[in-house]
Amino acid sequence: NGGYRREAVLALASTAGPTFTAADALVHALRLAGEYSVDSVEVATAHAMALLASGGVVELAAAMPELARLFAASPAAAAACLQARAWPALRSGGGGNLFAAYFGLLQGCHVAMGQAGEGAKENAAAAARLGAAASAAVALGSAAPSLDLHGVLGRDGGAPQGGLIGALGAITAALSAAAYAPDGGQGGAAPRTQAHLHFPRRAATSLAKAVGALPCPPKGLTAAAVSAAAAVAVLGVGAHRPPPGASRASPEQRWAAAAEALPLLTPSHLVAVVRWAALGGRHPFDVSGATEDDTLGAGSGGDGLSLNVGPGRGLSLDGGGQLSATHPISGGGGFAAEAPLPLRVAVLTAGVKQLEVAARAGLGAADDLPTLKAALARLSLVADARDAMPALSPPALRELEAAVAAACAEAAGAHGGVGGTAEDADAFFSLQDVAETWVSLGEPLRHVAGLAAAAARVGGHRGGDVDLEEAIAAAVAEALTRLSRASVSAAGSSALTTASAVTTGGNDGDGSGVGAGGGGGRPTPTA
Repeated sequence: NGGYRREAVLALASTAGPTFTAADALVHALRLAGEYSVDSVEVATAHAMALLASGGVVELAAAMPELARLFAASPAAAAACLQARAWPALRSGGGGNLFAAYFGLLQGCHVAMGQAGEGAKENAAAAARLGAAASAAVALGSAAPSLDLHGVLGRDGGAPQGGLIGALGAITAALSAAAYAPDGGQGGAAPRTQAHLHFPRRAATSLAKAVGALPCPPKGLTAAAVSAAAAVAVLGVGAHRPPPGASRASPEQRWAAAAEALPLLTPSHLVAVVRWAALGGRHPFDVSGATEDDTLGAGSGGDGLSLNVGPGRGLSLDGGGQLSATHPISGGGGFAAEAPLPLRVAVLTAGVKQLEVAARAGLGAADDLPTLKAALARLSLVADARDAMPALSPPALRELEAAVAAACAEAAGAHGGVGGTAEDADAFFSLQDVAETWVSLGEPLRHVAGLAAAAARVGGHRGGDVDLEEAIAAAVAEALTRLSRASVSAAGSSALTTASAVTTGGNDGDGSGVGAGGGGGRPTPTA
């Protein structure tokens, strides 16, 4: 009976019906707890958890003094219960005030523990951190109402469980929601109700400012990282459903919006975002096998990344495909999978120009500039060859694209786990190898000559020249080698068949061991 009564009292503390308020429920639950010897701290915790889970910010504010008084009887137990049970129950996107109320309750527990002489210094520091977390939660919620604060704050007011990657995931999701907005007649135009895609500059600026007030931000969560998340959010809006009445933005519209972020990015952010958008390589937030310090810079590539943005939550940052390290540039995941080739060339061109501005300003872009310029030249070479030879076969074009993608992936460190160099990429890019493969595929020699002409027209690709005679000779030599191997294999198979027939002689009925057809079993040549 005691267990049943306890559960009933806790259930009463957790509910509010049409005939009584949440405050009344707490009063009645505490009265019954006294009658049936139920721990009042448990009752207070159950009440607080119910209000946090339901988003009852107003009720929580009214109940705060009474809850603080009750928690003071056993603050350590109350704090542990809040972190273990109330934190996961907080509604995603429930608003900054709701999370601030949670941190306020936890702060009161640490104040009470300090006053009781339980590690005064440590509890004072925890209380200060939780107070700062409450303020940051309000600022973050105001900047982006849909932001899941589990991703940027920890249950104790410290760093989030998902680290930098989880924080960027939560911020990107919130900025994706802000990427569409009703046209309010900006620039003097007549107001329209249809939503349109835009770069969420106001939300990104507010978030960047609020992130700066976090008491324990993950290393690397800076204003520039928020701007990079905004660019990724706009480029990847295919993964976010547009609001009613709005059509899905085209790749051209998405890039026009994302380009506004380029001046806000550091060189490493810029290279990561532009490379992903143009070449479909490693996602800017994909650091599989790398440390957090490598995020948006050098890091190992991977087949995909699941971003944990809170307890029991997951977020995929694919912009309309999936994360990928080495997809060919025509089929990579995300924005590059949808964007036409001329647009991807334009993306790299804009990236190179912005990186040159950063280099002139002494912002440390000198090391990245040669690699990005080489990537631009290689992608331009693909576009030039495709436009100059409309009859180029799909396999031949894919071979050229794959060679470009492999070189760019090597420069991005996708093969070595650390940032590559232009020289690393050069070792993976040889137009002569592409030409020889084209010949072996049966591509007309005029197309191989066209590749040589394109290589001469487009400078800076670092793929070398194309020697047509050498390509033909290499292809012929390879064909002869394959033919020789096939002949040896066929001869060996024939000998094995003959030996098998001899060892099983007599099975044909005449004891000759020669199969029907005569001639020692030798097949009759056909035309």
